[in-house]
Amino acid sequence: MERGQIVALPTVVIPPENTPQKTRAMTLIAHPRWKYIGPPTTIRFEWQIGQYWLGTFDGITARQYTTRSQPASTELAEFETSLPAISLSPLSPRDEPYICEIWFKDKFSDLRVIVENCVKIVEEAPVTTVTVALKNRPSGANKWQMSVFDWGFTQQLGWGLDAHNNIGEAAVFEIPDGWTFPLRIDIGILQEWQENGEWQARQLYWVQSHREYIFGEPDPDYKEVFIPEYGSYRYNVATEQFEKV
Repeated sequence: MERGQIVALPTVVIPPENTPQKTRAMTLIAHPRWKYIGPPTTIRFEWQIGQYWLGTFDGITARQYTTRSQPASTELAEFETSLPAISLSPLSPRDEPYICEIWFKDKFSDLRVIVENCVKIVEEAPVTTVTVALKNRPSGANKWQMSVFDWGFTQQLGWGLDAHNNIGEAAVFEIPDGWTFPLRIDIGILQEWQENGEWQARQLYWVQSHREYIFGEPDPDYKEVFIPEYGSYRYNVATEQFEKV
């Protein structure tokens, strides 16, 4: 059987096209290159991200595999392929630099290439919003509105107060600096209709967590339901609880 020859070339390191949204590391390995001479064959690529630890390569990710049909070549012609980037989450607790091992394998070859500077740490942009949608809303509801207050009840943001037919929309609040969590809330769910060109409304549900007493008596609409931190939530009317999305 005629034997082919693979000659590994320096790997091209490029950023991934899609930047992840959450804090993680994304490999930058994308285009291994090689030269080949010989008959048609199948090259198996294996690659893995890791770190050297006590003089030994310690793989962090699972080893990835892909194959490529290698056409025949009568001279050392150059080829390249694309390898998908790998997300690293969580990151390694060690300070050693990340490296990537790539293997080029066929019937006769088993080449190993080390690629340094192959991982980019992608930091998460801080989340400064609170988003709330409704779950199990009352039958007939077609409007809702919501306000949030900082824990000290000194600052307030409102949403949907002047809107109509917004029952399927989510409330989005850009929380300013200095607000203290958890946030207190006020939610009203209504049925609206027009009559003689005027909007009429009937309140179907109301809950609030900013006023425990009214006129010296416990407020029946007060519930100890709060938003603990930034993020996206569903307010479940049936359980009167926020569910993190």
